[in-house]
Amino acid sequence: MRGAPSPRIYIMSEVYDRNKNPTQFVPVDNAGDLGDEVAAYVGKEKYVPKKWRYLLGEDLIRKADQIYDYASYANEMNTKKEPAKRREYWKLAMASCRQLDRRLKRLKKVNPAATVESMREILRLLTIEKEAIATRLERERG
Repeated sequence: MRGAPSPRIYIMSEVYDRNKNPTQFVPVDNAGDLGDEVAAYVGKEKYVPKKWRYLLGEDLIRKADQIYDYASYANEMNTKKEPAKRREYWKLAMASCRQLDRRLKRLKKVNPAATVESMREILRLLTIEKEAIATRLERERG
């Protein structure tokens, strides 16, 4: 989401970014940004021509949306009342991250216009998402 500031940006904070601890919303906020980036990327003709957009592009967008949905569901659940169900949704979100990663590799392999460089922001956000979900799973071991 370029242009508008993200809701997790600390406008007047005097705390350095490196000293800020991730909040419980990082996986959800980041998943939303990831979905936006994937949709914008798929919509660019120079990276994903129409013939690939319908074959692979729509699936990429669906998978990115699925990551957001699972992370959002998990984050909304009460840790004390529904720990197993919450953990299951975090696992589903992580599985969806791996699936998106695999689909991006396929797109890169079959479509010469899709390069690591052109997907840099998507890959960065995907890495952050995987790390954030892994942290949640580690914290909520059950």
